[in-house]
Amino acid sequence: MNFPAPETVTPTTPLRLEVAAELGFPGGSMTAASLRRLVVAKKLAHEKIAGKYFVTLSAIEEMRALCRVPAKAPDLPSKDPATGIQPGSSETDNGPSALAAMNAIAEGLKENLRPTSSKSTTRKKRSAKVIRIASR
Repeated sequence: MNFPAPETVTPTTPLRLEVAAELGFPGGSMTAASLRRLVVAKKLAHEKIAGKYFVTLSAIEEMRALCRVPAKAPDLPSKDPATGIQPGSSETDNGPSALAAMNAIAEGLKENLRPTSSKSTTRKKRSAKVIRIASR
């Protein structure tokens, strides 16, 4: 592999994928094949000259910024041990009074419901006569 002189490489120097992989990811954590997959998936800005892919170190930095996953926020304690309530929570009382009120509302709504059909409209279905076919 023919590496350019370090003093000649700038963030906008077009580099072959093998060279860009080595300079952009020292230690071999990314390969030319990995960069090629990113180019084909249009996740890495590139140039195609004479059938060869070229990328810049600044394009690799932009791709890395887009791939960066933000750190997860620290977990808060689920409940305060003294009160048993989650911090910042507006937890409501779920005691018997709330349950009784809910049941009373449900019963009131049920009483106002009318049947959707009367008994006179339901018909008995006739049973079909089965005719057996003799097998050959």
